[in-house]
Amino acid sequence: MAGWNDWDYSFNGPSTWVEKFPMAAGSRQSPVNIETDRAESDHEALSNKPLRWKYPASASRKLVNPGYCWRIDCDGDGTMLSGGPLKDDIYKLEQYHCHWGCSDSRGSEHTVDGQAFAGELHLVHWNTTKYRTFAEAAKASDGLAVLGVFLKVGKTHEEMDKIARMLPYVSHRDEMVDIIDPIDPSKLLPDSNVQPSAPADLMQRSGGSVCWCDATGGNLPSGAVAGGEDIDEPLYIGRANHGGALIPGKVKLSHGVCYVPWGGEEHGKPEYQILCGCTPRWVATSGENVPPNAIPAGETEDGEPLFVGRVAHEGTKTIGKVQASHGVCYIPFGGAEMSFPEYEILVEQ
Repeated sequence: MAGWNDWDYSFNGPSTWVEKFPMAAGSRQSPVNIETDRAESDHEALSNKPLRWKYPASASRKLVNPGYCWRIDCDGDGTMLSGGPLKDDIYKLEQYHCHWGCSDSRGSEHTVDGQAFAGELHLVHWNTTKYRTFAEAAKASDGLAVLGVFLKVGKTHEEMDKIARMLPYVSHRDEMVDIIDPIDPSKLLPDSNVQPSAPADLMQRSGGSVCWCDATGGNLPSGAVAGGEDIDEPLYIGRANHGGALIPGKVKLSHGVCYVPWGGEEHGKPEYQILCGCTPRWVATSGENVPPNAIPAGETEDGEPLFVGRVAHEGTKTIGKVQASHGVCYIPFGGAEMSFPEYEILVEQ
């Protein structure tokens, strides 16, 4: 057995593990630092066969303390993960668990561009198409599939709070408790409309193939998607928080802000997110006619979904928000929020 000082994540970090543990020399290793400028995604495959999942709340059965994290053991009947890189194989949820650290800035197993997160949730599935049991699947290279979610500290999360309230009952190793108040694993995944801040967003998809990346002050992430034109420069598809809402808008690099329309005015936000790493298309529409494959990009302060729209106006092609209940696309322009009943809307390929 390895001694306590044979490996760690600092002095004897991952780059040294192979010296005492030869099996660490392979390419299928953990932890992983995701380098966004080198990451590639098969958008065509994801578009043709999006990643799909189903998790009934009844699947969560027991909260367990295995000695190094909390874990929830599941009844996999009725659960499903398929599509994307998994193709047509059906995977069932076996368990999900969480990694965290001693501070809010470090606790995730993996990192993005060297940045760690407060925690990381892992939903562990096994291939029921090819294998008869979890133990059998665990020995195969295509036997398991782990869906990872980076966590940041924020407002109270209902499902996470259920777990937190139960932790005092499993404070010692090997203790476990039955789950009485159902915990819905699907609610532990990012909402389809409001996602956590990037770069965690690079791991969380909206609409099957869309990701949003943090940016500030005119910085342009790799793979940023241009969607409009100003008089003298391209405009990028962005979104920002304002007035309790998450609002799509236009990023103008020379101004260092994302402009969003809200409350009759144009608001410049120096901290924002930019749509990255995809090739969506624009469709002409009008009024309340939002296509079913329109890409959700935010929500109002009341929880209504907002979509990305654009309008030709005074020699520009300006990006804004589509609010279906109002039947218009709002754009930020010249300090004001302007509405147009005819517009283009962003949809998936």
